[in-house]
Amino acid sequence: MHDHHLFFLHLMKTGGTSLYRFLENNYAVGEYIADDKIIPARSAEFYFANFSCEARRRHSERIRMCAELAQYKLIAKFHFSHLVIDDFRQLYPFLKVISVFRDPVERVFSQIEHWRRIPDVHMKTVAPELVSMINDVKRGDLDAVLHGERDSHHASFMENYQAKRLAGYVSSVPADDILLETALKNLENIDLVGVTDRLDMFAEIISFNLGFYNTYSDEKLNVTPQSARLDPVERERLKDILSEKNRIDAIVFEEAKKRFDRHVQDYHDALFQLRGGQKLRTLVPGEEATFGMESALVGEGWLEREAGLGGGCARWGGPGPSSVLYPAIALQGEICLDFNIVSVIDDEIYASMQIFINGSYAPHQNSIRDGFLVASVKMRSAEQGFSGARVEFRFAGVKSAFEVQGVADHRRKTIALQNVQMRRVS
Repeated sequence: MHDHHLFFLHLMKTGGTSLYRFLENNYAVGEYIADDKIIPARSAEFYFANFSCEARRRHSERIRMCAELAQYKLIAKFHFSHLVIDDFRQLYPFLKVISVFRDPVERVFSQIEHWRRIPDVHMKTVAPELVSMINDVKRGDLDAVLHGERDSHHASFMENYQAKRLAGYVSSVPADDILLETALKNLENIDLVGVTDRLDMFAEIISFNLGFYNTYSDEKLNVTPQSARLDPVERERLKDILSEKNRIDAIVFEEAKKRFDRHVQDYHDALFQLRGGQKLRTLVPGEEATFGMESALVGEGWLEREAGLGGGCARWGGPGPSSVLYPAIALQGEICLDFNIVSVIDDEIYASMQIFINGSYAPHQNSIRDGFLVASVKMRSAEQGFSGARVEFRFAGVKSAFEVQGVADHRRKTIALQNVQMRRVS
């Protein structure tokens, strides 16, 4: 991947600062753009906003701009529109594009809160129109900010911002149906689509697909402190107004979430094949199979092996609130799964446990059997083929033995699982 260009379409207040810092960790200094190169390129974006496609691509200044960007393997930090991607791809077709989308109402709230805390000393390099809007926000005159004309500078940030940037509009805006059609068409040109509240998973998907080492730390950068956020009453008052003004963005966001969900499923499918390496086994009716935790683990979110019951081994889930297994059994027909649990770190955490199989919630029943706490799931596969199983345990929290029992074990844990028994009923 490092032989090609990676373009991060960074939409404002979608968590992009956290993500591009993660991206930069996978490139050498000099392979990504220095901060002092950003402002001139941003200005060029507005200059070419109303050019026709042919005029832009033939313009010597536009060609020079793309050539300057092409010096870098990672093109990030810019709040560009999709126009730059279109033009850049004409000259450099081996380009990967990623972007992150956010609930549009929450994005606008975050934008307002961000502007309220910008120090005046940082306004010297800001465009005069934007300075006027930021000052309105700082004075608390949010109604003036939210009720600008359709093509106003105010509206460009407050109304359907993500759709506009995705569709390639940075000044004049077309009718809603054209805006939506263009935005959805261009969404298909984004190779990997993430959502703000799942940046950790998006970083995994990027790392897996692009051959990166996953250095994402889940540290949120450029986030508004709680003390500087809008009053809850004010938020509630503005929510309906913003929902109405961002109807196109809401549709685009729903489509972005669907794309992200497909990325997650594709990632887990590929992960199963790579980490498992086993040929999927098909059970005949009445046949059973047991997967113990003493073997090499095919999964994620588990700690090291420990002694279990009857000479067996168990693994604690952790350090996060999700643990995953990939048993190499084809899901065909009606299957019963018994998860034999040696211990739980906390009764309330266990009570919160939810089990998902191939992304779908699977209700479970609890029982005690042969010294084990057993969580049992019965399911019928909708698949007619030979789909493998991805079993995920999700918890509302995670605790250490030190927190729960006062013993000197600070590892974050959930349940200690010894084995999984799978039985095909029919």
